[in-house]
Order: sequence, then structure tokens, then C-alpha cells
Amino acid sequence: MHTTKGTTTYGHRLLIGVYIATLLMTMVSAQEEPPKMKCFQCSSKDSQECLDYSKLPAKECDEATKCFTKNDNGVITRGCFTSNVECSGDNCKLCDANADTACNNHNICKKCTGDDVACSQTDASADKYNDICATSATECFVNVKDKKVERRCASDSDSCDASSSTCRKTSGAISNTGIFPSSRIHCYQCSESGCSDITTSNVKSQPCQNYDVDDQCYMLAESDTKIERGCKSDSGSKCSGSTEDSKDCYSCKTDNCNNSTYKKNQKLKCIQCSIFNSMKDRIASRNNRQARPKIVRRKFSIMPKSHASLCLPIPVYIVAVYMTMLNMPKNVERKIVPVRNAIPPMDAIRKQRKIVLLALYAVAMRKRNAGMMPTH
Repeated sequence: MHTTKGTTTYGHRLLIGVYIATLLMTMVSAQEEPPKMKCFQCSSKDSQECLDYSKLPAKECDEATKCFTKNDNGVITRGCFTSNVECSGDNCKLCDANADTACNNHNICKKCTGDDVACSQTDASADKYNDICATSATECFVNVKDKKVERRCASDSDSCDASSSTCRKTSGAISNTGIFPSSRIHCYQCSESGCSDITTSNVKSQPCQNYDVDDQCYMLAESDTKIERGCKSDSGSKCSGSTEDSKDCYSCKTDNCNNSTYKKNQKLKCIQCSIFNSMKDRIASRNNRQARPKIVRRKFSIMPKSHASLCLPIPVYIVAVYMTMLNMPKNVERKIVPVRNAIPPMDAIRKQRKIVLLALYAVAMRKRNAGMMPTH
């Protein structure tokens, strides 16, 4: 019994010792294993969110101690750097990884120069313009230089006036995209036969290559198959105002306004009337006035306005009648009929006017014959 009991106690002690040793070795091993590093891991080929690190979760790497951000012809890749990853030059940036946050949070901006017309005429949203900036805090920059647009990651020396419409610095990923300046005019730009009718061709309106705040669209046509459209600010433009052809140019100041065809239907606007209708209106108007006579004050008579408008001034009338009487034959009885309070009819007034005019003419002829008036 004593032997068996001693053997059992010894066995228990041995098992406990082995367990404690194993536990200690496990703890030591756990303390010696380094923590796993974290990096952003994505590709813009799979998701455009890879361009904006603020939208990405950090993920643990298996063995890496560095993170990378790589640009491969516009495709942005972020991940854990290992021996099988090629990373060199300006198109790939490395950083020391840590277990808390991902260090490959480089900002992405668009990069192009004035030598590329698409940099000015498009929003530069194409992947080929993607560029990796130095840090996450680097801003994006877009500017007009020599009438051309340039885009890139901003440098410390770049500065823009707050009120400037031709310079802009912005934070955030891909923030220097879009037509710039946004107010620049859009025109149709083409030449020769493919430009004759833009409604049936593939010609699309786009911003001018050069930026000019007072730019205009133009159209120059020699025939229905030889038409040129563009911007007055274009290099070598025939409608810039300094060439002989500019006098034949049609120019305008609104977007897409140079869209006319060589020939088009002319819509004429004419005044439409006839003499018959005009006379009817005048007679109706006169009848209305006669129906409601308006009293006109005269020195010696009271007449409706329609009658009074045909009368001569009273002194002239008296002189004319007197001169007429002087020229009448002596055997004709001379009578002066008072016209006060009389309203003669229209025909009588017209006859009176003719008589007066004839009388004045007779007096003039008599004076000329008597030598009182010079002849020409």
C-alpha cells in the first residue's frame, strides 16, 4: 500500500510540472512573436474607393513590415510590401508599417500639363491622369498657365488667391477634376465637309483649347462643303480679328452658338395690311368723330373738329375772300355771307378751300404780270 501511494503521488507531481513548463513556454513564445502590421489593401481596378484612403479599412499583413502605394498606368494599388512586389521610382511609394494604422494613405490627384489639350478641354477624369502625392496631407492643384490648364499635386510654393477663378488648391482625393474654369465657353470645333451640318455629324461641342475670359465662338463658310467652326482664341484662327478673313466671320458669345448650317430657311416677318382696310379704318374713325363732335373754340365759329381741321386761319380766309371779290367782274353782285354759328358741310368746305387757293393763285399771277414779282 505504501509503495502504490508513493508512486501515485509522484506521478501527479510530474504531470503538474509538465503542465506548468508547457504553460511557461507558451507565454514566452507569445511574448516573443511581433504584432502584425496593418496596411490599406485594394486596387482601383476593382473599386474606385481605393483612390480615397479615407474610405478604406486597414487590414493586417501576414509578414510585411512596410506598406506601399503604386501607380500602374493609372491603376492605383495599395498593399503590404513583400519581396514579390516591385516598387521603385515615382510611381511607387513605401512607408514603414505599424500595428495601429495603415501608413500607405497617400493622397491621389490628377496630373497633366498644357501640352495635353485634353487637360484643358475635358474634366481629366480618365485613369491615366492619376498621380500619387507625397503624403495624405498633400493638396490637389489646378491652374491656368499661358491660357492652358495644368493639374498636379500641390507643392509648398503653390498659392492661390481666394477670389481667383484661374487657380485652385483643394484637399481630398481627385479634387482637381472638372472643366476648369467652369465658366469657359463651349464651341463646335471642326472644318471642311464633316463640319457642314453638326446635327448629322459626330462633332461635339467642347471647351476652347485656350482660356480667354472674353472668348467667342465663330463660323466661317465658303460653301456648304467648306465650313470652319472654332474659338476666336484658337492659335491661327482666321476669325481672330487680325486676318483678312475675319470680316466674313460670324461670331457669337454663348455656348454652342456656332451651330448654323450654310443654308437655312429664312423666316421673314412682314407688316401685313391693305389700302382698302386702311381706308375703311379711317372712314370708320371719321364717322365716329362726326357722331360725337368735339367742340373746338374758334374766334368766329364753332365747328366739329373734323370740319375745323379743314379750315384756313381766319385772317387768311378773310383776305382771300376779299382778294377774290376784287378780281370778280363788276357786273357780279358782291355779297359777304356771315359764317358765324354756321356749320358748313364737308363738300362746301372743300369747295371753299379750292376757291381760296384759286384766288390766291390769281392774285399772284396778277402781281407778276404787273411786274411786282420777279420771274425765274
